[in-house]
Amino acid sequence: MEKLRSVISAMNQEALPRRVEIGLLLAVSILALALRFLYVTYEESWTRPPEYDGIEYDMLANNLLSGSGYSLQEGHPYGFRPPGYPFFLALLYAVFGRSYVAVRVVNVLLGTLTCLPIYRFVRHVWQWQTGLLASLGVAVHPLLIYFTSMIYPECLILCLMAVVFLLVNEASGSRHIRDVLPIGVVLGILVYLRPSILTFGLMLCAWIWLTYETVKKRLLTCICLMVVMALPIVPWSIRNYLVFDEFIWMATEGGVTFWASNNPLAQGGWIEPSPATWLGPNPPVNLRGWPELTEAESEARFLNAALEWIRDHLGEFLSLLPRKLARAWSLNFGNEARQANLPVIVPVAYAAFLSICLIGFVLSLQRWQDSLVLYLLIINSNLMALIFYGSTRQSSFLVLPLVVFAALVFNRIFRIMMSVLKVYQPRTPRKTRKIPTR
Repeated sequence: MEKLRSVISAMNQEALPRRVEIGLLLAVSILALALRFLYVTYEESWTRPPEYDGIEYDMLANNLLSGSGYSLQEGHPYGFRPPGYPFFLALLYAVFGRSYVAVRVVNVLLGTLTCLPIYRFVRHVWQWQTGLLASLGVAVHPLLIYFTSMIYPECLILCLMAVVFLLVNEASGSRHIRDVLPIGVVLGILVYLRPSILTFGLMLCAWIWLTYETVKKRLLTCICLMVVMALPIVPWSIRNYLVFDEFIWMATEGGVTFWASNNPLAQGGWIEPSPATWLGPNPPVNLRGWPELTEAESEARFLNAALEWIRDHLGEFLSLLPRKLARAWSLNFGNEARQANLPVIVPVAYAAFLSICLIGFVLSLQRWQDSLVLYLLIINSNLMALIFYGSTRQSSFLVLPLVVFAALVFNRIFRIMMSVLKVYQPRTPRKTRKIPTR
């Protein structure tokens, strides 16, 4: 019992010895590493070829290394998907060969590393106990473990976003304009992986406005952030213009994604374009549209068809919005043809987890300025779901704020338990006071 009380007392300290802190983080990291390694081994997916979008990522990376350029077929330039993840795979293939084992080992490491910036961010805003619980949440979250076996960019994206949280927090503490430069660099890299991050970068201007004192400093900081974020994007936009003779700022998949989620058959998720789903003359051949059109022209046709449908069926479009949000916050992976067949206990447990996170969100409002980066990411994820479609993969950014909110709740519960234990600690008997005799 005394040993238990000593552990509880140590956990209640506001600061930890450095050696203890490193030991706890090392334990969480080992747990994250082990869970991901065991999952990939259990799935027997170390050498499994990529699936779905991963097939194109793999082909693009291999063609980059072979000298065929960013293309699926030599002599046919490609601009449909953002280039960030194919470039990342090409780098891994250049070092390790075309090894799917190496890709998944890197996924394991990225998932493990994500625990560290989350811990530091939460520790700076709240206490180290909450930070430890948040990093533990990242270590054991089933969705983050699931992504480890996929040749998808999510492990890399979430690791970089955790770094953004930390950088934003550190910039808030110093309030120097130069401190937003690393934020802009990481966001620029993230745009190469997921173009929707661009709007999140714009939203960070709200954080800048609340953090910096004078109007001049706010404006300069916003401009610096936007310029630094745009610098990595500009070279790819120039490449696209030189190759296609058309302005394509990053990729052309936006048009088909918008149509696939806003059309007569849409139910809040993704509808694959085909002659069967187009429901009109001159249907597209596949995701990339019409062979007789350029990529940009196909994107524009998809976009115009979706906008026309929204204009003519505004009521149906508005009725889609809650269904899109419901899919974004549930365990759905986007394509109606590929539903996740999960045991009943899984969505029930997930609903309970979301309820806990809602309580944590309320608790986080006590430090709302420091938590603003979390709120902005949630707003951006929901906005993208409303514009495009809702799916677990597209909303994977939500995992990071949610584990932070859940950690706040569990830390509060832990503190209440400690206070109860203190109430029931055996009291030291009082010494009997002797009454002086005359």
